[in-house]
Amino acid sequence: MLLGMKPRVKSLAPFAAAFVVTSLAASPAHDRISKLPESKRNQVLTELMARFGESCEVTKSFFQGLDESKSAYWNVVCSNKNAYAIMMNDDGSNRVLECKRLRALSNIDCFKAF
Repeated sequence: MLLGMKPRVKSLAPFAAAFVVTSLAASPAHDRISKLPESKRNQVLTELMARFGESCEVTKSFFQGLDESKSAYWNVVCSNKNAYAIMMNDDGSNRVLECKRLRALSNIDCFKAF
């Protein structure tokens, strides 16, 4: 985020219920992930995806934005070309949804900031 700029916030309620919910005690916080270099961030997100049972070696990651409750949304592309949105909540819970499902449910595209 550029100095002096506020993050844009968007309501994502229409699709939030479609995410698979899990609580991970060691879930990496958005603040930690956002400060990592891309290669390390992708490694951490690969580990997170494995905890969701997804075979996903993250090759690209993108911070999409914050919603009204300050949950952070990250998008990832895997080496197998699958793409996902990851929602990181303040309480340590995380949710994952395939980008194509996100688009179908909410008309929100991954890899576009909001």
